[in-house]
Amino acid sequence: MDRKNIIGLSITIVIIALGLLWGLNVLLKNSKTPIVITSGIIPTDVTKNVTIGNGRSVTTTLIQAENSLSTTPGSVSALNLDLDARTFVTDIGPTVPTALVQSLAPNFMVGFYRADIGVWQPFIILKTDSYNNALSGLAAWEPTMANDLATLINLGTNSPQPAFQSVAIENVDVRELDDASGDPILMYALPDNQTIVITTSEAALREIFARLSPQNFGIIKQ
Repeated sequence: MDRKNIIGLSITIVIIALGLLWGLNVLLKNSKTPIVITSGIIPTDVTKNVTIGNGRSVTTTLIQAENSLSTTPGSVSALNLDLDARTFVTDIGPTVPTALVQSLAPNFMVGFYRADIGVWQPFIILKTDSYNNALSGLAAWEPTMANDLATLINLGTNSPQPAFQSVAIENVDVRELDDASGDPILMYALPDNQTIVITTSEAALREIFARLSPQNFGIIKQ
């Protein structure tokens, strides 16, 4: 093959390659499939992908999704959302401190624990790149956390006590907010330096702690 033919062939290959790249770029731009960033931090019994529509709040979408989850007592159902942790937290928590938001890794999990008594108990599991910033951010969020999450945790007319208190569950320091009767309505904990768990009951917290344990990961309850 002479030099002229080699140059012509090379130009043809380059044009074809550029055409393929252009076509791939158009295909990706026009794709309507959401990129689901949420992934399995703990093993779950049911997982459902949920797309947040335009003009819809995250909280409203989560509450509506409850109806399609498992009704088996003791089960854990997770919802995969098409957004990252920082977007999620700032949507559900208007007053969440910047220090907490900036400490979050993209991955997170939100779902519901089905207690034996048949009541859904929501939970949020966040991953952090900065334990100290996450801890200080959560502490700063305490005065308004219950109000921010009132719809998600179904606070209703249940008036919380003025402040969180510290308790120990499974040898983990837990911050707990009780109602006027002394029953917990909101709890959060950092069971390790990279994980934040927010939920509404001790039963849900214990279940999440168990599923976070390395020896239990990958074991789905039947």
